[in-house]
Amino acid sequence: MAAFTSSRYTPKERAARVERYGEGPWVDEPDKRVWQAHGFTCDAARELQSGHWCGYVHLPPGHPWYGHPYIGFSLLIEGERAITHAAEEDGHWVIGFHCAHDGDYPPGLMTLLNRVAKHESKLFPREGYRDLAYVQRATEHIAEQARTVATAG
Repeated sequence: MAAFTSSRYTPKERAARVERYGEGPWVDEPDKRVWQAHGFTCDAARELQSGHWCGYVHLPPGHPWYGHPYIGFSLLIEGERAITHAAEEDGHWVIGFHCAHDGDYPPGLMTLLNRVAKHESKLFPREGYRDLAYVQRATEHIAEQARTVATAG
């Protein structure tokens, strides 16, 4: 796995992030990360409104999964994250997942709910926040399986 260095934000930028997402480890994380794993380009991107992460693997033309709709990936891929995205982007078939399911903690959404409710909601436990390191591991697990499938044929 590639090394991760925390992004630096100015005090004003950091204050805006706290306002949007509430205080937590997500405030100092970057919003995007791109790296190579198992021969594929991978990326992690934060959904800027709700603050949760999404992870993606970019498959080249000719890969056995190229063009496969996301609805059927649960039969193809092992892992704790369901594939919720499959689309052609820039000549690649990009498959991915998001961290806003039951048990996940989307900090922006929770900050909004807490403001509306005027108290801290227990709808999603804070321990359910999936950080960048988690998303990188899950994305690389998908890339590893994609490599296995590509080399098996």
